[in-house]
Amino acid sequence: MDPKAIFAFGYDLGAHGTEKLKEASKFGDLPGVAWYDPDNDDDGPIEQAELHLLAAAGVKVSEGPDHETLLKEHLGVWFERYGWDGEPDYLLTAYVLKVDWDDDARPLDFAELAKQVVQHDLDTKLADALAKLGVTPTQERPVWLHCAYGD
Repeated sequence: MDPKAIFAFGYDLGAHGTEKLKEASKFGDLPGVAWYDPDNDDDGPIEQAELHLLAAAGVKVSEGPDHETLLKEHLGVWFERYGWDGEPDYLLTAYVLKVDWDDDARPLDFAELAKQVVQHDLDTKLADALAKLGVTPTQERPVWLHCAYGD
């Protein structure tokens, strides 16, 4: 296993990207969310959300950059995995710092990170993505989140 530390600005969506959404059932389905198809065996909730966001932004998905790259370029947000690779949890984020287990420690400049939120209007980008998805996180507002990922 190759652990990584993740420091991100956004929302914790929990397991499968649905656990910490107010619209989620106790089974993690999203009844009433138009873009979500629980019978889609090819794409899980995150993949369906990515495709919906890209379509809402007028981006045609074809061969080429992956969904994360397209989301970053066109919306300034993306889904970041954390936890264990076999059953990951997800963040909806607009800013991420990662450290691998063998990287040197690096200082965090919290004043600079706060500036990034304002300068790049990260709150608005995240709010716009949530509005396009028609979902509401249980977390009240975007915050800085610290988590780990192992594959």
